[in-house]
Parts: sequence; structure tokens; C-alpha cells
Amino acid sequence: MRIIKLTIKNFRSYYGTKIFNFSNHLNLILGANGDGKSTFFDALYWVFLVDTPTGPNDLRANTSAKLIEEIPGGNKGIVEVSISLEHNHKQYFLEKSYEVHKDINGKLSFKNFLFDAYKTTASLTRKNAIPKDVLENEGVFPAVIKKYCLFKGEEELNIFKDKDTLKSLINIYSDVKDFEPYIDFAETAEELASKAQMNAISKKKVNEEKLRSLQTELEKAKKYYQTCTEQIDSLNKTYLDESTWLKNYQENADLIEAVNNMQEKVHEMEHEKEITANKLDDNYSIKLLDETWILYGFTPILDEFSTKMSNFSSVKKELHNKHIFEIAEKKAEKAAIKKAREEIKVEMSKLPWYIPDIETMKNMVNGHKCLVCGTDAPEGSAAYKHMYDHLMEALNHKQTEEDQTSICENEEKIEPLFKSSYIDELHQLSISLTTYGDSIRSLEKTVKDKFADNTNIEKEIQAINFKINDAKNKISRLIAQSNSSEEITDFHNLWMQIRHRMDNKEGAFMRIKEWEAKLPQAKVSIDELQNKISKLANTPESVLYSTIYEFFKYVRKALQNVKNDSYSSFLRCLEDKANEFLAKLNVDDFTGVIRMTSEGENIKVYLFDDKDNRIEKPNTSLQTTMYISVLLAISELTKENRSNEYPLIFDAPTSNFDSGKDQDFYECLVSEVDKQCIVVTKSYLDRDENGNFVENKEQLEKISKKSKEKGHQCTIFRISKKEGFGKTELSSIETTVSTLYSSKS
Repeated sequence: MRIIKLTIKNFRSYYGTKIFNFSNHLNLILGANGDGKSTFFDALYWVFLVDTPTGPNDLRANTSAKLIEEIPGGNKGIVEVSISLEHNHKQYFLEKSYEVHKDINGKLSFKNFLFDAYKTTASLTRKNAIPKDVLENEGVFPAVIKKYCLFKGEEELNIFKDKDTLKSLINIYSDVKDFEPYIDFAETAEELASKAQMNAISKKKVNEEKLRSLQTELEKAKKYYQTCTEQIDSLNKTYLDESTWLKNYQENADLIEAVNNMQEKVHEMEHEKEITANKLDDNYSIKLLDETWILYGFTPILDEFSTKMSNFSSVKKELHNKHIFEIAEKKAEKAAIKKAREEIKVEMSKLPWYIPDIETMKNMVNGHKCLVCGTDAPEGSAAYKHMYDHLMEALNHKQTEEDQTSICENEEKIEPLFKSSYIDELHQLSISLTTYGDSIRSLEKTVKDKFADNTNIEKEIQAINFKINDAKNKISRLIAQSNSSEEITDFHNLWMQIRHRMDNKEGAFMRIKEWEAKLPQAKVSIDELQNKISKLANTPESVLYSTIYEFFKYVRKALQNVKNDSYSSFLRCLEDKANEFLAKLNVDDFTGVIRMTSEGENIKVYLFDDKDNRIEKPNTSLQTTMYISVLLAISELTKENRSNEYPLIFDAPTSNFDSGKDQDFYECLVSEVDKQCIVVTKSYLDRDENGNFVENKEQLEKISKKSKEKGHQCTIFRISKKEGFGKTELSSIETTVSTLYSSKS
């Protein structure tokens, strides 16, 4: 089959009608990221897909956003992908389409989905056909062949990840399948001959009991043999299922284990962070009132209040003494006045008797501490004696004052200078607050210490956060190294699953070996019992059937041996051809040697060095060239049967190749592959001084020249986003198509 033309209309970014006319050999579709390379591949794949999802979400996803934007309300547009093909000298045409309706309110609906097929008859007239019949029954492009032709990205190049690949490959390209009906016939004939043989032997009474016993043993032996094969098949399935699951993660097992360990450390650090954060005592709003932090900084105010009250008390005392002095002058003789002056002077030099008050002084004496200055006054000390004398003085003064008051009540009443005791009360209050001032002063230290503690805790948290972020960054870098096609998220559970599945795989492998070791002996037991039964044949009829049985047994073994030899020969031929391509794809690089090994009906592809050591983890570039080499080797098989020849269609197969190495791949397609190849790639595109992608004309001329020298056709297309698109407006995206080179023109 060869693709002649592809037409894409309003499919995703391909707004309007875009046409690709392909050559019969190399076709390159060049485009940068976002230009529509993958959309081209998806459109091609979509038109070949028989069972197409036709739900509104599926159809909307395939509809050009620009078409949806530009359809006027009450009108419709059409999405269509069509392809012209040539197969076995016949022309075929496939067309898939649907209508996009927009009502006056802007609501979308999708109608009239169609998938049509036509073929050109000998008279060159077009005849309607059923797409599935064209693709499958007429063999234009059967689903089974797509896995050897359509490759989206590098991860799809390993076709042998599908367990049915080898079987399909042999059925299509190898004569191994031709032995199957003969082997089936020989096995059936062998079984029938065995039954006829035993029936003939059983007719002779003397053999009946012995035959019955041998038949019972034979049935047991056959059941045991069947059990062995069933166990092997079951364990092989387990082994392959676990291998299939593990293959996406095996190369990243070390990485997954490392990330899992780091994630566990992150959890530990987060727990440590939580414990440390619980130590924070930073609810300062509550502390302002509940722990009187609001008084922080109140000490200067309290000191100023105490100073002022002391000053007021001194002034009052001076005025009071002056008043007493004036009264004394009026009421006493000069001598008395002189005496009074002396007494007043003495009084003026003393601390007022009421400061502190008598109750406070009693507390001071009993508590052995001066509450005025805060000095400790142990009993017997000078400070204690001073406080005690002052208390006695106050008590005496109070008694004298009471006596004078009593005397004065009988004399002429004298108006006091200060009618109220506010200043005295305030002064006493300032003294009583002195003790509270000490606690406020200690509050300053408490607040500073709490802030310091919280600051240290926050620094600890920041340090833990730094370690956590550093670990997470390392995890991200490790994850970036993953080349798994599967999404890797929950590394802990994933690592547990990997370990569990690896154990299952290893266990299945060991048990397979155990059962396989039992299988030959089980077969020997069957053969020995069958031989014992054959020896009972002593009539012409039984001897005849025994001879027929032996004949078909040997025929079946011979056919099986030939099939196994053909199978091995097929793999070796494929292996040799793949190595030829590998050498050409890695001209100036390490190649290694491709080996294909069979595991049941599955095939594994590995690389070995010249010392027969398996290369466990080839780099991504080498692994890609290995898979491409196998694909090109398979494509060579089609040369022997042109009815099974199909194009190779790649989407970005060399994205991880170093600059220049991808040229080896394209040159290999030109010089070594004699079939149609369609490759979507960003190779041959460079950036100019403005950062825009431009074609590498020198390299393109080189590839087109080489095609011409080989007598091959070559067409090079350039796809790109139409200028003027908005970076955030999907409806402004439109892919343009131009032909840079065509050897047909």
C-alpha cells in the first residue's frame, strides 16, 4: 500500500483545506514544536481508524477552534480528513467527516458523521465500498499491520512490548505458520491411532486387565503432563504480566527507590517541622491582656508618676510646716517659737511619719525588706533598725497627733491648710506601685526572651524548610531523569509494587524452571507407558494400529523440529538484518550487537558488546536506533511479498538524537530503505538571529540530492503557524502547509 494524497480540512489546527501530495519514497514534514506535527500524524491515524469515537467531546476535540470561532450563528462548517491510496495496482479513497452546527445562541452540535470508502475498478469508475472491508478484508491497511508502520514518538518504536507482536509477525512474514496445520494433523492422527491401537489390543481377553491398568497409569501420566504444561503456561503468563508491568519502570527502579527513600526523609522532616512549629508561642494578641504584655514600656510612666508624687508630697510638707510655724508664732512665746523652730527643723529633716503608711511599715518590718527602695533588711541589721525606729516614730506621732487633736477640740478650732488628703493618698499609691513596677520591669525581659525563643524556633523551621525544599528539588531532578512512558507519582506505593512484582516475577521464573524440569520426565513416562501398551499388540490388527501410531508420532516430532528450526532461522535472519541497519545508523558511534531472544510467544531485543556482555541500560539514543534498526529489518521482509508492503510513518522518531546523528537516520532511509517513508520531524530546522525557526537549506539540498542519486522520489513539506496568532488564543492558530522540494515537480 502507498499513500498518494492526504487532505485535512478544519481538523484541529489545520483550519481550511490543507493538501499533502506524497512521493513514493521519502517524505519529510518539517515543523517546530506547536506547528502541527502531531496533529498531522493524528489526522492520518484518525482516517485509518475503523472504530472511531463519535461522542460530542471527541468530535469537538478534533474540530478547529478557529472554525468554531468563525462560524456565524445559525450556520455550519465541516471537518474532513480524506486519503487516496494505491494497493495491488488498485486505487482506493477513504473519507471521514462530520458537520459542526452553531445555533443563534452560539451552542454547538455535531451531526452527520460519515466514513466512506471508494475503490476504482478496471474501468476507472469509482465504486462505493465499506471502509472496514477495504482496510481489513482487501488488506489495504489492516489493523494488525499498523503496529509495524505507524509510530508516534520514540516510545512506540519498541513494537515488541505487545505480547502478540511476534506471533503476528510470523503469521505475516514467515513460513513458520505453514507448519501449524500439519503439526495439528499429526497430533490428531497420533491420538486417533493410539485409541485405535488400544481398542484392538483390548479385544484379546488376556490383555484386557493389563491394558486397563496401563491405560489408568497412562491417563494419570497424561494428566500430570497436562498439569505441568498448564502450570508452565500459567506461570509464563504471570511472568510476562509482571514483566510487562515492570518494563515501564525497570529502567527507573533505582531512581524510584531513591525517590521513595527521599520522600520518606521528607515525611520525617515534615513531622520534625510540625513538632518544632508546635513549640512556637506567638499568640501575642492574647498575651497583651492575659499576661499583661500591654504594660510593656509602662515603667518610665510609673517612674515619672512616683517622682511627681514625691515632689508634690515634699511641697505639701513644706507648706504644712510653714503653716504650723505661723500658727506657733501666734500662739507661743518667742522661746516657744524658737524651740518650735528647732523642732520643725528636726522634723523637716526626717522622712514624713506617714510615709510609708503604718500598715506598709509593719509589712516591711515583718517581711525584713524595705518596700520603698527594695533593700533587704534582715533582723539585727542597720536597715532593719531604721525601719523599726521609723515605725515606732510613726506610732508615737500618730498617738501625739490624736492627743493634740483631743486637746484642740477644747481649744479654738484651727482650720487646716490642706482640707483633703489626696496628695498623701497618691503618694502612698506611688509607693505601693513600686513593687508592681519591679514586676513590669521583669516583664521586659520576659517579652524579649519570648521573642528570642520564637525567633530561634522560626529559624529552625526555616532550616527544616530549606532541607525539605532541597530534598524536593532533588526529587524533581531525579524524576526528570525518568524515561518511563508511564506516569510516576506515588513513589512509595510504586516502589512497594515494584518489589512485590519483582518477587512475583522471580518466583514465577523459579517455578517455571521447576515445572519445566518435571516435563521431560512426564513425557518419558507417557512414552514408556505407550511403549508397554504397544508391546501388548500381538494381533495383526493391533500391530497395524501400533505401527500407524508410531508413524504419526515420528511425523509430529519431525514437523515440530522443523518448525523450531524455521522459527530460529527467522529470528536469526531478522537479527542479522537489524544489525546491518544498526551499523549504518551509528556510523561514528558505538553500536553493539542486537540479539533477539524468545520467551514463550514473546520476543525481547537486547544489545550486547563484543565480549558477549549484555548492555543493561543503553542510552536513549542508542536504544532508539536499536528499535529503528529492527523496524527497518522488518520492512525488508516485505520486499519478498509486495502484497504485504506498507509505508513507514514516523512522528518525531529522533528527538533525542544529537545534532548530526539524525542525518544518519534520514540518509539511511534514502539509501537503504526501498519503500515509502513519511517522517514528521523538527530536524533540518535551525534558529536565526531573531530566534525564529528557518530551514537548513544546505542539509535539505544534501538529502534531496542523495535521493535523486538513488533514483528515489523525495518531497519535503514545511508546516508552521500562520503569522499573527495570539499566544493565549487557541482560535487564532492555523497551520499552514508549503512544499519546499518535490522530485516529481
